[in-house]
Amino acid sequence: YIRLYDDELLETVDLNTYRKRMIENYPFHPQCIDILKEIYEFQKDERQNLRGMLGVLSDVTADNYRKLDLFLLSDLEIKPFRLISRQLVTKTQEDINETLNTIPNGEKILKTVLFYTLNERKKHASRNNILLSILTPENSNRDDILFDLDELIEKTLYMHPENGEFFVIRDEKKWTTIIDNMIKKISIPDAKDKLAKLLKDLIKCDYIFDIDKIPDDKNLKLVCI
Repeated sequence: YIRLYDDELLETVDLNTYRKRMIENYPFHPQCIDILKEIYEFQKDERQNLRGMLGVLSDVTADNYRKLDLFLLSDLEIKPFRLISRQLVTKTQEDINETLNTIPNGEKILKTVLFYTLNERKKHASRNNILLSILTPENSNRDDILFDLDELIEKTLYMHPENGEFFVIRDEKKWTTIIDNMIKKISIPDAKDKLAKLLKDLIKCDYIFDIDKIPDDKNLKLVCI
């Protein structure tokens, strides 16, 4: 795993220090432990928070101990976090369901963005945060992951970009995605008809050439070409 990283990706820690942290936290990735601690430290009941964090870690271990050699942040399930924000977890699941079969890294990216959003210290995820949460020896192509991130920006309703560098889950829908979806639903004939009506209203003409059927008679007509 360390071979997949560099100082830029780790942002605030050098590789040698991070190597030691990975050994100390094994089988959990340091990022996984750090984000969980920060999510739960802002909750009111300290005992309940400890129980919640241990529950999340025990669940990922029980479900994946035969399949994974290291438990990453993106391996965690989002269901237990409904106790912290049912709305944001529900919205994230909706985006996951919509993109599950079309964007290979989509679910892991969305889960990572959710966990950073729930973190009162971080509040949003950077591209490096997302890469660190997903990169494995088997899934080591950064470009593939970032390509999927760009796809999610266009296709999800609740994952919002901030300044092009950070990403957050919000309760409100993203208007750019709504508009794109509406455009895709408009057929070519429908689009032509709506464009023709708009032009007629603006230019005050009777017909639009190549869209309207123009009567072949002696009456005077104003045709927009």
